[in-house]
Amino acid sequence: MKVGDIVQRRRHGGSLQHPRTGDRKQEIGLVIEILAEEGSIPQLRVQFPSAPEKPLWFFSHEVRKVTAVDNVSER
Repeated sequence: MKVGDIVQRRRHGGSLQHPRTGDRKQEIGLVIEILAEEGSIPQLRVQFPSAPEKPLWFFSHEVRKVTAVDNVSER
C-alpha cells in the first residue's frame, strides 16, 4: 500500500478493534502516512471521514486496500 490509497478495516476475531470506528463497519479511510522501519511490520496512518482531525494508526494487516472490483456485484 502507499499514501493516497483508500482502505477498509479488517475484522479480527469477529470484532473491529478500535472503539472510535466500531459502529462504522463499512467506513473507508485514506492512508495519509506510512511508517516502515527495517525489520518491523509497516504501519499506516489512516484518516476516516467520521474523525478527520484524529487519524488512527494500523498495522498493514489490519486494513485492506479497496479496489474497483469491490464495487461490482454479481448478477
